[in-house]
Amino acid sequence: MTNKERRDAQIAYIADESVFEEMQICKKKLQKLNFMDRADSAGIAAAVKDLLGKSENAFINPPFYCDYGSHIEVGKNFFANYNCTILDVARVKIGDYCQMAPNVAIYTAGHPIHPLSRNSAYEYGKEVTIGDNV
Repeated sequence: MTNKERRDAQIAYIADESVFEEMQICKKKLQKLNFMDRADSAGIAAAVKDLLGKSENAFINPPFYCDYGSHIEVGKNFFANYNCTILDVARVKIGDYCQMAPNVAIYTAGHPIHPLSRNSAYEYGKEVTIGDNV
């Protein structure tokens, strides 16, 4: 089982080169989104759709931060205000008509607590699900 497969199965994994490659793709998309003209609402919406993949009328006020983007699934009419962070090591599913205030952070990423296992370079993720109208 590869580290990406382990990560996606919510099993402890090591962020190896294949994992970092996925993150690099996301970083390029975030660079575009986060430095876009804030008055370009259509451009921001298009960048959000590119980052998240499937989305229907989703809008995020930059800056926005995440690890992959592809592990985030938002429902219809999603809105996140400035400075939102979603560490999407595991899947994050957000329902329809959800709105986030400024500075909201959702973390799926975790690391072992005991020093020996913490220094092993293993990490893990646990899914987060948010229902509709939240």
